Amino acid sequence: MNSYRTLGMLGVLLLGACSGEGPNAPPSATTNEVASESAASVALTQERVDVADISLPAGFTATIFADELGSVRHLAVRSNGDLYGTIRQRGESDGGLVVMRDTDGDGVADGVRSFGPKDVTTGLTIHKDTLYFTSNVKVYKWPLEKGRMIPSGTPEIVVEGFPEQRGHADKPITFDREDHIYVGSGVPSNACQEQPRTPGSMGKDPCPELELTGIWRYPSGHMGQVQEDGTQYTRGSRQIVAMEWHPIENALYFAMHGRDSLDSLFPEKFTAAQRIELPAEEFHRAEQGDDYGWPYTYYDPMRGERMVAPEYGGDGETPAEPGKYKDPLIGFPAHWGPNDLLFY
Repeated sequence: MNSYRTLGMLGVLLLGACSGEGPNAPPSATTNEVASESAASVALTQERVDVADISLPAGFTATIFADELGSVRHLAVRSNGDLYGTIRQRGESDGGLVVMRDTDGDGVADGVRSFGPKDVTTGLTIHKDTLYFTSNVKVYKWPLEKGRMIPSGTPEIVVEGFPEQRGHADKPITFDREDHIYVGSGVPSNACQEQPRTPGSMGKDPCPELELTGIWRYPSGHMGQVQEDGTQYTRGSRQIVAMEWHPIENALYFAMHGRDSLDSLFPEKFTAAQRIELPAEEFHRAEQGDDYGWPYTYYDPMRGERMVAPEYGGDGETPAEPGKYKDPLIGFPAHWGPNDLLFY
């Protein structure tokens, strides 16, 4: 299959963090106050340090480029080498954007400036010299300017009106060759149970959470869109944070955060040992109209099969209906929480 050959040649880097089972903190009131170009720089660790506790394949090294930045999520590099990042808004802590510049070429940022709306959470990309970034409910754009690290004025809203929700609210973004913007929208629950996170509670059928979730596609040139103005490109994904357009395959790829708590919700069907291994964090090539099976199924990486979820009558031994839901290209280990994706 061509996608496997290309992925093997270019390589895939998935960045993850162990996924917690608690929901994200609720978003606080947002503001579009923007820091000025003269914002004070944050002190950085200047000494280049090998990060010995990170496991890396042959040919890779890890050093500290910048430190003490807060909860950095996604990163994007400008053509001049400036590095932009999103700082996650969470609870009482404001979000925002940061920009870092290495002025002497030693691989260490010489300073960092903070700016941008305070409701920023995760999604970030640079497309045609314009910053695109997200809060839990909005997609912003902000043109970059020659000679300025921080853009002037205030950002515009491309899309807004995504549901306010406590969990799985991050909005990753990427672009295709035709300038469509893709936005990942997560579901607000773990498994669409009638009584959320209650042992033995069965799933809603059909699950109403599927209607406003999945991957959505929008024309990037239109401002002030709402969620329903776009196309629901895929459905059946619990939460997507790692998502990227492949430049050679000309296709969209993502890694999903799978469901959790199989043993605590259905102890008569699953053991604690099984919960550690199930379900897979699924890596997919997305095609329009795909359904990835949440909440009705999960993917068992040891069996190499999609299985019926216990909320819908599954017992850990019953495969899902063949061909109804798409299987992953790769089933990564459970609960890794892949948070970014890079082709190189």
